[in-house]
Amino acid sequence: MKINFNKTPESSNEIGGLKVNYAPARRPLAKWRFNLVLLLFLLPFLLYLINFIYNYVVITEPGFVLLKALKVKSPSDGIVKMIKPIGADISTGEVIVVLKNDELEEKYKSYSKKLEFNNKNIMETIKNNRDMLEIALDFYRFRKEEYKGLKKLRNRKLITEHIISNALVKLESAKLAYTNAKDSLENSKMALKETLNDRLDVDELKQKLKSLTIISPVNGTIAIDIAKEGELVKKYDELFVIDLHSKPEMSVFLEPKYAKYAKIGKKVTVIFPNNVKINATVAEVQIRAVKTPVSISSVFQKSSHSIVLSLKLEKEFPKRFMINYLPIKVTFNNFSFEKNRVILYLTNLGYNHFNKTRSIP
Repeated sequence: MKINFNKTPESSNEIGGLKVNYAPARRPLAKWRFNLVLLLFLLPFLLYLINFIYNYVVITEPGFVLLKALKVKSPSDGIVKMIKPIGADISTGEVIVVLKNDELEEKYKSYSKKLEFNNKNIMETIKNNRDMLEIALDFYRFRKEEYKGLKKLRNRKLITEHIISNALVKLESAKLAYTNAKDSLENSKMALKETLNDRLDVDELKQKLKSLTIISPVNGTIAIDIAKEGELVKKYDELFVIDLHSKPEMSVFLEPKYAKYAKIGKKVTVIFPNNVKINATVAEVQIRAVKTPVSISSVFQKSSHSIVLSLKLEKEFPKRFMINYLPIKVTFNNFSFEKNRVILYLTNLGYNHFNKTRSIP
């Protein structure tokens, strides 16, 4: 066998053209341990580098979901018989509070009975006076016709003057009775009109009792419950606060160094706590910077003030996120490319490459 000592080794197990079988390493994991230690040593630097690049490309700023609030106050003194608990979702027309006022209820019952009794008596009096007026009118007409007939007989000298005088007295008496009956009817009608004041009082008490059952005028969520069931409340005392669902708002606090993003119509991405992302646009920019809320400020933030932007979602606001002061994150892209310019650039790049390949002989 001819041995060539100048042959290039085909593997690490050959020396001078001869194959040498090495024994396996006693510590096969030593290399992996070293790589693992090296990776752990470099990991903080890699994470810092990745975080630095990400923060340079994507600006993330904190914000809140803001709901308008409605304070519900007690319309009268009373005891809270029923009240919706905190966190309950309510809809328009739903009963949210029931108050009880025994004094008001007794007063309403007393006034109602009095009004009913007076109306009944007055209506009966009016009916009787109307009947008496009809009788008095008929009797007056009878005496009047009788007097006219006797006057004709007197002109013909068929009766004496004494009979005419008696007939005249009877006519005047019937006329007086008719006048009195008419006055009595008018007085009874006036008494009925006077009961209208009592009816207004009863209606006012009825409305007060009705107002003790408070109905929600809006859709929302009970945010703060001030009163509890069984408590005594006074008129105009606050019962609870309702967070409205009608027009939720989102405010983001932008650091002044990123003021170039404070533009109406700027496209952003809203990130909710469960990592749901929804596209939005900047709808409003407040003209004054405000002090950054303590709950969202950090020790790394250099400026104590922020520019407040109001956002508008590009689709309907999710109902599950209608929570007042719900923290959100808003991302702004640091690079903005124009789609047409990118397409044109890539087209030119491919065209130039094609020309170069064709020019090769």
